[in-house]
Amino acid sequence: MEDGGVDSLSTSNETSLNKSAGALSASGTSSAPQRASCWSATAAWSRRAVRAVVDFLRDPDLSRLFERKRGTQPRLVRFNDPAYNGSHKYHSNHISTAHYQLWSFVPVFFTRQLLRTANFYFLVVGVLYLVPAITPVFTAGRYATLGSLAFLIFITGVKELAEDIKRHREDRRVNNTLVEVLRGASDASLDAHEGETVAWKHVRVGDLVVVRRDEGVPSDLVLLATSAEDDMCYVETRAIDGETNLKVKMAAPLDRHLFTPKSWHLLVGEVECEAPNPRLYEFDGHLRVHIPDEDGLPTERMLECGLTRDHMLPRGVVLRNTDWVVGLVVFTGNETKLMMNLRREAHKVGRVERVITRYIIFLILFEAVVSLILTILFAVFASRNEHRDKFWYLFASYSGSEVVPRFFTFFLTLSYLVPISLYVTMEIVRGLQSIFVVLDDHMYCAETQTRARCRNSNLNDELGQVTHIFSDKTGTITQNVMEFSRAFVGGEMITERRRQHPGDAEFFRLLALCHTVVPERDVDAHRIEYHASSPDEQALVMAAHRNGVTLLERTSRSILLGEDDQLASYVVLQVLEFSSERKRMSIVVRRPDGRVRLYIKGADSVMFPRMRGNEAPASLQKGDAAAETSSSSLTAPPPTDTSVEAQAVREARAAVHSFAIGGLRTLVVGYRDLDEEAYQEWAQRYAEANGKLQDRSEALDRLADELEQSLTLLGVSAIVDYLQRDVPDTLRSLFCANIKVWMLTGDKQETAINIGLAAGLLSSDMDIVVMKPGDAADVGAQLDCTEARWRSLEVDGVPSFQKALVVGGDLLDLALSSRLRPRLIRVSERARCVIACRMTPKQKAELVRAMKEENQRAVTLAIGDGANDVGMIQAAHVGVGLAGREGMEASLASDFSVGEFRFLKRLLLVHGRWFYKRNYKLIVFMIYKNAAMAAFSIWYDTISDFSGSQFFDPWVQSMYNLFLTSIPIIVLATLDQEVTAAYALFYPEIYRSGQRNTSGRPRVFLYWFVTALWQSVVMFYLTYYANADGPVGDGQMMGRDMFALVCFTELVVVVHIQLALYQSRWTWFSGLLYFFSATLWFWLGPAYCARTFTADLHLSPMLYWAMMRLLSEPLLWLIMIVTVVICAVPPLLVRHWNRMYLPSPKVIVQELEWVGILHTKRTAHLGEELAAPTEPRFVQFERKRADRRTMHAVPWNFGGGAFAQDDRAARTHSHSRSRLPSLETATSTDGIPRGVRERALSSSIRQRRRRFYSSDISTVDLEELWTTRGARSDTHVTLESPPPSATSLPRPDP
Repeated sequence: MEDGGVDSLSTSNETSLNKSAGALSASGTSSAPQRASCWSATAAWSRRAVRAVVDFLRDPDLSRLFERKRGTQPRLVRFNDPAYNGSHKYHSNHISTAHYQLWSFVPVFFTRQLLRTANFYFLVVGVLYLVPAITPVFTAGRYATLGSLAFLIFITGVKELAEDIKRHREDRRVNNTLVEVLRGASDASLDAHEGETVAWKHVRVGDLVVVRRDEGVPSDLVLLATSAEDDMCYVETRAIDGETNLKVKMAAPLDRHLFTPKSWHLLVGEVECEAPNPRLYEFDGHLRVHIPDEDGLPTERMLECGLTRDHMLPRGVVLRNTDWVVGLVVFTGNETKLMMNLRREAHKVGRVERVITRYIIFLILFEAVVSLILTILFAVFASRNEHRDKFWYLFASYSGSEVVPRFFTFFLTLSYLVPISLYVTMEIVRGLQSIFVVLDDHMYCAETQTRARCRNSNLNDELGQVTHIFSDKTGTITQNVMEFSRAFVGGEMITERRRQHPGDAEFFRLLALCHTVVPERDVDAHRIEYHASSPDEQALVMAAHRNGVTLLERTSRSILLGEDDQLASYVVLQVLEFSSERKRMSIVVRRPDGRVRLYIKGADSVMFPRMRGNEAPASLQKGDAAAETSSSSLTAPPPTDTSVEAQAVREARAAVHSFAIGGLRTLVVGYRDLDEEAYQEWAQRYAEANGKLQDRSEALDRLADELEQSLTLLGVSAIVDYLQRDVPDTLRSLFCANIKVWMLTGDKQETAINIGLAAGLLSSDMDIVVMKPGDAADVGAQLDCTEARWRSLEVDGVPSFQKALVVGGDLLDLALSSRLRPRLIRVSERARCVIACRMTPKQKAELVRAMKEENQRAVTLAIGDGANDVGMIQAAHVGVGLAGREGMEASLASDFSVGEFRFLKRLLLVHGRWFYKRNYKLIVFMIYKNAAMAAFSIWYDTISDFSGSQFFDPWVQSMYNLFLTSIPIIVLATLDQEVTAAYALFYPEIYRSGQRNTSGRPRVFLYWFVTALWQSVVMFYLTYYANADGPVGDGQMMGRDMFALVCFTELVVVVHIQLALYQSRWTWFSGLLYFFSATLWFWLGPAYCARTFTADLHLSPMLYWAMMRLLSEPLLWLIMIVTVVICAVPPLLVRHWNRMYLPSPKVIVQELEWVGILHTKRTAHLGEELAAPTEPRFVQFERKRADRRTMHAVPWNFGGGAFAQDDRAARTHSHSRSRLPSLETATSTDGIPRGVRERALSSSIRQRRRRFYSSDISTVDLEELWTTRGARSDTHVTLESPPPSATSLPRPDP
């Protein structure tokens, strides 16, 4: 029994031990993943922390740490359920656009200031001055550096604080604006102005808000009801996109007889919508609401409908021409679309900022090296000196450990090598420069009453270094004042309606129906004003009016037209809106005769494949036979002749090409009769798709594509968009300034080329390569052939022809997203201009980024006038916006804004060049004057046994930077003009020096730096050996402090003389300020040396009465005069030598200006034109065989020339090479050589055009000019007699 017990015990113990070992091993194996996960979590947290610190240093903003994250999930908002809506803790409606808060101003502002290299440097230097072991100053002067830094930061802080206080006041005004909210009102009557009035900041998600006429919308609302019977309202979106024309918004499809104001507080339902996002022109949502009974109580019946952007009222819009609207709040505060679009873009920093940083780093390194050398010399001197008892005050406690503190002592004595006031002076100068841009009357646009604006003064000097301009076409190069020019209807070109042709009436009826134009009727004045978001639609509606079809009234359900003095009402069944992806717009209406018809207009590329008679219908090209079958079932089948329709399509294609090469904007229009039952079935499917929350847009596009098939061609409309004033002259000057111009447009290739010819982008002596779309191999082969061809056209490296490149959007999309991008940029650099067609806004921005990344020397400028140009403007080094007819979005997002394209010439060639030259002079002069002052400490150490003593008094040094030398450089950087505006515009070639950065080259910096060193050597040692510190007439010794004051006085005078040599232009104002600055020391010095500052305040006791003694000694005056002359003569001789024997183009232009010579620009005569080519060479590369990649150049038949802007006639060019003898010998029917005739015609057209585009525009009668050019801006119709009101007509039921 005992043995068995022992065995069992041992067995149990063994089992328990095994279990324990297994548990330990299991715990050991399980702890390894836990440790790994712990380390990974720690590493992830560390990465996030480092990333947060880096982001904070890039843009210090503590508010991000406390900012609530925006929602990312679809939102569900319930009516009259504050408990449910409040449980989600949505953002409040309080907004703040200020950069600082009361608690964050000090840390954020000081962090931003200390991130500047110079400020951080002087903070370190100021702290080191307070360390007794290393400071060279033991008086109150040790606080001078920190005092100067505090003064400069204080000035910047006051400016920042003043600007932010304005933002806070504006935020407070907006947040406290009152609005009416329906919260639990028992019997709300909107017309009786009942409801609870609250401030905007107290509006919550789920509130029912009442907005009345001329009031702003406080948050993003879903529109539920309006005061209009058609449930439409008009809003002004100026705060969002800058446009002043009215937009139409529609209420959700609720029965206004059931959903009365009395039932709003009892309404039960919900709105499910997308998460907050910044897409202003998109909104997807779904409305579900219980239908109320007669007493307003909810029933079990449900009403569901989809919500789109037409039912959304974003924050910031203003209600116009509507008494009131009711909306449900879905987004508030920072989650509204307006606030999400007000995010600050990445701050642009000019190249001059990087240059300043490099110069400061160089100066700090130079200071460290010199300090190290002086420290070594001090150690050598101290170790070898045998009479230490004579220098007890230097070596009383000398040991090897004293070397390191002495290094910092030397470093502090040389600290003024870095100009402490550089950044503040730059900000002051840039602010004054921006004011002069605004006040320039030569850049004032009288038509729009706008002046040039500077929104980012940090980029002032970038305007003088631009190498590439990326320009939009419509509204930028052209006027964006559209006018109907002609049309192709029924196989013929027409300019007005032919009464005997019914097709013409249907064509203009389509123009009056298919659009988004809003008519606003003034009954008293018998006037109708049209509001349109697009000038194209406005021009087409006006064309319809001039041809007998007038748009009188439009509601959400009907359109009233006046057709030949008769009224016709059309019921609107469906509107399929235009989008950049669809490139078309259509409307389904019920005609007065009861038929259902689809009217459609769009781009030729998407319209022709949908026409009857087209060889390959769009649906069959996509391989979707089902879509074609479904589409055909919708059509009421008319008897048609396929061959006739195919011929009509071919003729329309030819008309589109003819209009395009004439520089006209084209739209293809057509219609389709729909079967009633089939349309109702389609409309039901469309309503179901519109009710989806997910993938709604894709489903709607598919259904729209199904309906817009098997169209009957009506015709082609052509709209002319005239060039802006002085565009050819502006582009010619930019080309002379060696600026490459890229024209980016969404138009057809032929239209873009014709605009290029008319604007002067393409000239008669150009070799133009038109690239064909293809795969990557084809595009790469074309680029290689283009580069080889242009190299062969160069003679000894000098181009014999100007070159141009024409590319399409499809080709650029391929080239920018592949390895072809560097090759594309390299080839484009050989071209004077590039025309890019069929461009999307995204491609425009990508093209600018590609140029910046692939060509580091390029300085890009993007200019545009519309919202589609914002991405391009923000991506470029410098963005310029035009306050155009497409709104103010481009202008608000830009760094500079102007009223017209022609002002870009003056902005770059005049102001840009002035800013560039002035700012770089400011930088090198600030470094020069500080280097000259700091160098005195080096020379003083050589005669003071490397004691490290401060030569100049610290307070005098601070006075030198802040007061004595700051005024003349501000005057120079603000008012100086190397070349006047007239000569800068007349000789744009001098702009090229900025592109080569001649003023910012290292050798310029070294010249000024070396000049400062040798001038300080002359001033110090000449004064020293002239015994300026010795005894004077009364036998009293002047001493070291008097010696320092003499050198300081010489320094102030020499610095002023040195700057005066580089002042190009003097005025009485600049001369007065310069004289004041040059003499300031001679009365400020004695005031400082008086007893109050020196003795009583203990600032500089050793300088008591020193300045008065200096000015009373004739010997010191003689020493100062001789020293100043010796220092000033060599720079004067060098400058004279450079101007006389090494003149730059700028110097030559200055000489011409000084003697009053202004050459007259020659105009080529007919005889001179005979010896030059008269037409450009269009070339396209094709493969020799289909199975080979070998390319060869073939002439490309353009088929048209630049359209004449004055007589609206297209000019015809010959396509043969202008240098061929056959061109000169060929004769016309009247015996005149054809070449002579064509060149004479070209010359006469240019002479007529020069009348409108010459720089001497003041000689032209503007009223006559406007009439001659035919650019109409009519936006209204005046009726002879008031038409009957549309409300009096019987409205057909939908």
